[in-house]
Amino acid sequence: MTAAVVALCAAVVALSGGVIYFAKLAFDEGRARAVADEDALLAKLNERAAAEGLKSCEAQLEKLMAANAERERKRADEVKAKIASAKTGHDVAAVSGSVWANMPAPDNPNPLGADPLPVATDAKLSDAKRRR
Repeated sequence: MTAAVVALCAAVVALSGGVIYFAKLAFDEGRARAVADEDALLAKLNERAAAEGLKSCEAQLEKLMAANAERERKRADEVKAKIASAKTGHDVAAVSGSVWANMPAPDNPNPLGADPLPVATDAKLSDAKRRR
């Protein structure tokens, strides 16, 4: 009886090993087909891009990346101008043609004439720290 159970277990292990082996073969074959399909699709895209006057899909990608880099550079320049105007109190952004050009000048911080809000200077802050 024990020999029959051992033989049955060995047969199950052998069958499961065979199933795993054939499943792996099928998976590898499917993966190879997928890679071949991707290569064929890339070749078609390259042909289409060449027909449109581009040498390859990489050329189109480089063109898009260059446009994106230009937009990012312009945005960074605007942010730098805003930071500089906030640090210096001068309207640096007006020189660059930014939307901040309509801000009031530093000598007239409130064009409506109301009392400006109190500003905490470094001396006031250090006095407050000493009091604590």
